[in-house]
Amino acid sequence: MRQPWRRQLARALVRRCTALLPPGRGAWAAAMEAEVEAVEPRSALAFAAGCLWASVRERWQAMDRLAMSVRVGSLAVLFGLAGAAALSGLRFESADPATAALFGLFSLGYCAAGLWSLASGPRALVRAAGALAPACAATFALLRFVPPAFLGEIDLGLWRALALEGMVVWAALLAAGLFLTRMGEPSRSPPARG
Repeated sequence: MRQPWRRQLARALVRRCTALLPPGRGAWAAAMEAEVEAVEPRSALAFAAGCLWASVRERWQAMDRLAMSVRVGSLAVLFGLAGAAALSGLRFESADPATAALFGLFSLGYCAAGLWSLASGPRALVRAAGALAPACAATFALLRFVPPAFLGEIDLGLWRALALEGMVVWAALLAAGLFLTRMGEPSRSPPARG
């Protein structure tokens, strides 16, 4: 028998909630998963939304304030840069379509990394920044050594500046992601001797 779409969506939300909960809240996660199966399908979605709110609240309260500031700051930088790059792309759209496309690509990268980090945590930010910082460095090097005639009608100085900017931004976000990943690990104290 096919499950109602509300129940399926509620299950998906509750699965995300259990990933958001702090490590000491395993019993909450099990209770949420059991309860979403027990409530009426019409009420399951509202219940899952409440679970999402409680999970986010518990995660924020359990976080170290410094880690929370770095997490919120890195997400604000990603989404802010995504918006700025999109607006810049719109300005270049009619005058220089290739540069507009490059700004669009940057905007997409920042937005995708922000959403991935928001959904999956700091390890996703490390993976994204760890791939994109070297990609920007390689692009900068390529633009530095390839003859301008080979590249056609692009504003080479602007493209180099964007590659350098991307390299710096992604390196800083990589550092933030590594910091957050390290903060999230349990301390590795030596075992007590008895």
